[in-house]
Amino acid sequence: MNIFILEDDLFQRKSLENIINNFNFKIDHLFATGKPNNLIDCIESQDPCNLYFLDVDIKNEPKKGLDVAKAIREKDEVGAIVFVTSHLEFATLTYSYKVSALDFISKTDPQFETRIKESLEYVRSKQNDQELDDPFIFENKARKIKIPFSDILYFETSNKPHQVILISKKRRTEFMGKLSDLEKLDDRLYRCHKSFLINLDNVIEVDKKNLTVHFANEEKALVSRRKLKALLDR
Repeated sequence: MNIFILEDDLFQRKSLENIINNFNFKIDHLFATGKPNNLIDCIESQDPCNLYFLDVDIKNEPKKGLDVAKAIREKDEVGAIVFVTSHLEFATLTYSYKVSALDFISKTDPQFETRIKESLEYVRSKQNDQELDDPFIFENKARKIKIPFSDILYFETSNKPHQVILISKKRRTEFMGKLSDLEKLDDRLYRCHKSFLINLDNVIEVDKKNLTVHFANEEKALVSRRKLKALLDR
């Protein structure tokens, strides 16, 4: 479980961190900040095990937390967003912002800690589901990527040195890595070209004339001529 907190009041931020830590959930990463850009920059990939606690009023900008939620959704479509605020009058705005909030919790709610715990329990249940749903995991010194294997279309080398791009059904993610390391992680991945590592399960067409492999969302990868026969056999 990865937890992100946006709260510009230092005392309230530390209080929420302490509440979360006192529940003894297994937390892989907890990041707390009062600066929206710092939180957004910290998001590395979409994950149903990501949980965001956002204050709505940041630095006297009454709806800043809602804007941050929209920015989060551009990078993470599946993480859980919980608003923690004194401005309950903004609760209905979460629908017009289309950010699919899990909860909207008042800071003065007598059941505040209970509702925080319920949010953690919800994400933990998603974590358990994902662990049962054939996850693909890659980790290096800088980051950890966890995604259902069925979502992977292919990996390709980036123009940036030592970088790889993951193309999935929902997004593109660039990270430090090598195709040669990734292909060792699962037999369903096939190196069909020096620059492409594909998920065989998601191939929908092989164009033998143009030496391309096609996937959903009009995505395609190159195939080298010497790899074509082996690809067709697989």
